[in-house]
Amino acid sequence: MFSKTSSIRYVEFYGLSEPSDDIFDVLLHIAKTKNKTKQMRGFDSSVKKIYDIEASGQIMIKDFFDGKLGKSMLDKNLFAEKTIDLDEFV
Repeated sequence: MFSKTSSIRYVEFYGLSEPSDDIFDVLLHIAKTKNKTKQMRGFDSSVKKIYDIEASGQIMIKDFFDGKLGKSMLDKNLFAEKTIDLDEFV
């Protein structure tokens, strides 16, 4: 998840026990703690409540862009890999 940039603020913010590289686990945890559910009709026409992973994703994206998960730059790795030859500008 955020392991490439070493930002694990999401762990404390969402009350996780540890960092996770499995986004499904993180989104499921958010859905459970924020009680985000939706109704789904099964093949037998029964209606069941399931956790709404999409709503959890929207929450996480909003929290990220609102800065609640810390300051981060999505392209951080690109800058680390790029080198500039100053002789090109002379």
